[in-house]
Amino acid sequence: MTVTADAAALQTTNATVGGQVNERLVQLLPNITHNPFQYATLQAGVIPRGQFNNAQDTGSFGIGIDGRRQASAITINGGAAFSNGIILDGVSVQGSAWNEAAVIDNQESLQEVKTIVNNYTAEYGRAQGVIIFQTKGGSNEWHGSGFWRIRNEALNANSFSNNAQNITRGPFKSHTYGGTFGRRIIRDRAFCFASYEGLEFNRNYDFLQTVPTAAERAGDFSNT
Repeated sequence: MTVTADAAALQTTNATVGGQVNERLVQLLPNITHNPFQYATLQAGVIPRGQFNNAQDTGSFGIGIDGRRQASAITINGGAAFSNGIILDGVSVQGSAWNEAAVIDNQESLQEVKTIVNNYTAEYGRAQGVIIFQTKGGSNEWHGSGFWRIRNEALNANSFSNNAQNITRGPFKSHTYGGTFGRRIIRDRAFCFASYEGLEFNRNYDFLQTVPTAAERAGDFSNT
């Protein structure tokens, strides 16, 4: 076994400030909603908006325009949300409505998440900061992965309002499953890689509402 250590080299070619999360950290760090933007928030100066951390509503999984907007609602260096560049494998994937992410990548397919927060080069255009997602690729060796993640109301605490109204926990079931696969097409020359993620989600929503009394339904509002 050989152990080596290198001093951190000072980057002198440009004044870019940023950081990156590699594949190993993506595999190890918990991410309950499987949102790839969570890894960008590990960098200094990157702050999510409040709804970003909501892990229980229907917009928590990045599906639909509202879900993608919630998943990509982050600010960089004090700027406004949705004022950042979002790049996936070298292509901008910003939506035309809110500058939200038009594509939320499968967490299992991520090779690297890079965040540039200051003094980036002209290739990234005009933005407060830049989030860059790089996906995996195929190789000469066949490789793949599979996953199945389960969340269930049996592991959840009841809400304060439900306890106050003597309402039991409603159903909350989230099943996320999928996998990745990569292989060679022509050795040392051409490769392929694919990933899939599926979601089955069931949640009960409780509402406390006021309805008319019997007298009010008959037109008598004298006691209202």
